[in-house]
Amino acid sequence: MRILTQTKRLISSQLHEVGGEDKVSKTSHKRSNSAIQVIPKISVSQYHAHTPILIEADVHNANPIFAICGTPGSGKSTLAIHLAEALKPASDSSSGSRSTVHIDIDHYQSFTEQAIDDIQLWLAAGGDYNLFQIPQLDDDLVALKEGISTRLPGSEEPVTANGPILFESHFGREHHASGQHIDFMIWLETPLDLALARNVRAFCEDFLSAEESHHHGQIQWLEGYLQNYQQSVRATLAQQSRRLSAAADLILDGQQSIESLTQQALGAITQYIAKGHQRQGDS
Repeated sequence: MRILTQTKRLISSQLHEVGGEDKVSKTSHKRSNSAIQVIPKISVSQYHAHTPILIEADVHNANPIFAICGTPGSGKSTLAIHLAEALKPASDSSSGSRSTVHIDIDHYQSFTEQAIDDIQLWLAAGGDYNLFQIPQLDDDLVALKEGISTRLPGSEEPVTANGPILFESHFGREHHASGQHIDFMIWLETPLDLALARNVRAFCEDFLSAEESHHHGQIQWLEGYLQNYQQSVRATLAQQSRRLSAAADLILDGQQSIESLTQQALGAITQYIAKGHQRQGDS
């Protein structure tokens, strides 16, 4: 999806808002009656594996959505894969009904493929994540949450959620259409230089495994990527970090080992679910 046309319409009305303070409206924080209650933020320094986390769980939601957010290279996918494996019971089958469903926003949109000029205009206009319309994602999140069978992008067979849903997102609650369905949001706080180093390392691994005839084109791509990173991508990621982390329920240090991150995230998820079951039993 191209955002240039939509962004140009906003520049005249929003450009004066760009300054020292982020003045973009936080409409995504105003949740409807069908969404969960406000959850107190938990930082990694406050979390202990055996310390109860007081979270108001939505007792009417059997398939809560746990968003995993962070900048590119923060470790979102790695954490989601480890959590999905940890949450999957031994009896889980491939019949379509899954105790844990993993859904990735990258399968629906191409934000990272936008032309650099478009990104610069979008950022100058205030960086409104709601400009990205992803209707199928909204429909799939609703279906999964309600236990309705749906076919996810890249899946050969439809799936039905029967437990927690792990949702990788670049936008978190800043993107109202998808963010309104998030029950619990994890933000991976990873320094931008480390995240960039991880991405460049992944590129190098692909480069070394590719045919030599592709090397020239790959190096050209890397040069363009790093040039764009200096021009505006870094500023975009810094803004993303500020805004999304402010709405997170759990902030984890992305520099920690994947084992430590998985343990901490798993502890928060299981306690959220247990709290919901407890409230449901009391009602």
